[in-house]
Amino acid sequence: MKKMETEIVVIAAGPAGLSAAVEAAENGADVIVLEKASTVGGAANMGMGPLGIGTKYQKQQMIDITVEKAFNMFMEYTHYNVDARLVKRYFEQSAETIEWLEGMGVEFEGAFRYFPKSEATWHIVKTDQGIGPRAASFLNKALYNRARELGVEFLLETPAKKIIMKEGKVAGVLATNKDGEEIEISCKAAIICTGGAGANKELIKEETGFEHGKDLFSFAIPGLLGDGMKMAWEVGAAKTQVRIEMAACIEGMDNLPQSIPNVLMQPNLLVNKHGKRIMNEEEMQNATYLSNVVAHQKDKVCFSIVDSSIVKYYIRNGVDNVSLVRTNPDVSDFYDGVKMAEKNQDSGLISAGNFKPMTDEAIQKMKDLIAADQAV
Repeated sequence: MKKMETEIVVIAAGPAGLSAAVEAAENGADVIVLEKASTVGGAANMGMGPLGIGTKYQKQQMIDITVEKAFNMFMEYTHYNVDARLVKRYFEQSAETIEWLEGMGVEFEGAFRYFPKSEATWHIVKTDQGIGPRAASFLNKALYNRARELGVEFLLETPAKKIIMKEGKVAGVLATNKDGEEIEISCKAAIICTGGAGANKELIKEETGFEHGKDLFSFAIPGLLGDGMKMAWEVGAAKTQVRIEMAACIEGMDNLPQSIPNVLMQPNLLVNKHGKRIMNEEEMQNATYLSNVVAHQKDKVCFSIVDSSIVKYYIRNGVDNVSLVRTNPDVSDFYDGVKMAEKNQDSGLISAGNFKPMTDEAIQKMKDLIAADQAV
């Protein structure tokens, strides 16, 4: 067994772990970071940026959002079923966190709304490719570079396995490297910065009641098995109910053109299996609201319904609502997506008998008319 010694061990190198490592090192501590993946950043590499309230960007953009307003909105939304002190502290420190990240070399595009009716608290990281998915990887890179400058040691492909306790205090961390060699790191403190469990079907079922692949379809990022939670529970950390933020989606749309979900997520008709309308469709783009509604329907299934006249309107004029995840209002390839879904026998998209897709000639004619309008 290999033995090492440091002052602080940080477990996981996502943005939380990277920030903890930088802050500890800037305050003079010796730090070792354990990361089970072959690179840093974690799931945040797929994201676009953090939350901020009361930031300079919001003030410059004349966005009226305060910590108190955001706190009340969040607590009412969750029915006070969360740790109010933790939420308040997170919101209060969010503006200075944005400034702290800028000190690490991170740049931001500004403050944005996630969907039309949300508050503009999403601070999207600036990249060399404009606004888009995976922007937060630039944030992770900046933090990683700063940590390396400060002498932080990173052990990649080396997952933590256990917190070592002596006389009721943290005394070390047990890990295993990519070659299977055990490493015991003596330390004064361990900071657990991983809690993801999206790939642990058994834990999800046990803690939430949802069954992965049946009534829950999470990202299931390989390796996220809830290791951090289990390590903390094993050494006596308090255990609260595991909750998840759900986000309903159109089944089987990942491999189809974005025009399909763009059209089906517009505020048209939404019904359950009994054919009953079950929510104000204007709120559909709030994925959490939508998922809460769908979760209470028969088989946790609903149908977004459009007819050919609605589709033709969207092809001609573009969709009404766009988001920073799906920014393009152009859905002119919608019928191409329908044909692709039919060819793939995709069960998530159903064409009714009287739904008459446009012919290839008609689609091309409409595209030509749209091009002519744009040219004018």
